[in-house]
Amino acid sequence: MSLTSLQQLATELASLEAALDCRDLEGAQAIMSSYDRELRGYIERTGSSVPMDGLRTLLRMQNELLTTMHELRQSLGREARDAQRSGHASRAYAAVGVAL
Repeated sequence: MSLTSLQQLATELASLEAALDCRDLEGAQAIMSSYDRELRGYIERTGSSVPMDGLRTLLRMQNELLTTMHELRQSLGREARDAQRSGHASRAYAAVGVAL
């Protein structure tokens, strides 16, 4: 049972990675919330017989994906700010009659 549960958790992290690859932050957040609930439940059910090596592997994967998620959020934020600035500049030029 432990191996299957760890495999299921790893599969959920793979789904998180796929969502991040598609730049789907909303989906990634939903997957991360579900993963967190499932991981906590797994640890509660398993108690002291939790396979530590398996959990360490999951934690390493989780931390890498959280770093990726953070970087993606920053990148998307920069893109949104740049698009907003570009829009403001275009409207300002249009207001004074300059064609781009």
